[in-house]
Amino acid sequence: MDELAMKTFTLVDLSSICRVSSMKIIGSDTRKNRDN
Repeated sequence: MDELAMKTFTLVDLSSICRVSSMKIIGSDTRKNRDN
C-alpha cells in the first residue's frame, strides 16, 4: 500500500470512528433525558 492510500484509509477510519462515538454519546444522552 502506498503512502497516499494509507493516509486516505486512516482519514476514513478516523471519521467513521468519530461518527460511531458521537452516535453513542447522543444515544446515552437521550437515555439520560428519558430517565429524568
